[in-house]
Amino acid sequence: MRKDRFFSHQLVQSYLEDFSKRLHDLPPDVKHPFIQKVRSDLYEKALEKEKKGVSPEEIPQSVLMEFLSPNELAADLLKEYDREDLNHHVIKLSYSTVLATGSFGALSVPILLGFINVSAILPFVIGFIIGNIYLLFGKFTWNRTLLSHFQKTMRFIPWMFVLPFVLFAVRTMIVRQIDLFSFYYLVGYLIVTILYIRFLKMLPKLQETNMDLSR
Repeated sequence: MRKDRFFSHQLVQSYLEDFSKRLHDLPPDVKHPFIQKVRSDLYEKALEKEKKGVSPEEIPQSVLMEFLSPNELAADLLKEYDREDLNHHVIKLSYSTVLATGSFGALSVPILLGFINVSAILPFVIGFIIGNIYLLFGKFTWNRTLLSHFQKTMRFIPWMFVLPFVLFAVRTMIVRQIDLFSFYYLVGYLIVTILYIRFLKMLPKLQETNMDLSR
């Protein structure tokens, strides 16, 4: 059976139009492959019917009877897409958070050293910047699940306060006095840490603002 004849049938056209309407909320680059997949499956089934001797006039109706309704099929595909999209965002959020906060923690090492080794901390500065760019402009689809995951990640943030104090204590024991550089660096680090944690808590709202501006 010719493809153009099959897809020009009123029942098939109506089915695909209804299916397409159910996917109106999806981005075009996601919606189009779904529609093409359904078209391919429909035509493949039509060829099977033709081989079994079903008349060309009966093939469209016979094919559609074996498929879910446009509403049910779209609902199944949307559920699958939502799961995949959520997993993608959770992974991206996890990597971005670890990269940003992990690099930030490494920036406390000068407290132990008593000086700033630029070449040593530069990779961590770059990692910190890249991680936060992803966090701020990554276009996460914030929902209850993603927000819950982010809040769980935030529970590990207190180590950003503990680590510099531990390093300062070790530095003090090594030099047997309060190192002024380490002390001032510690104070500055704690101030920046407090500001950074406030930024992380505001992140979902900042993301929504950026998405609204880009529309």
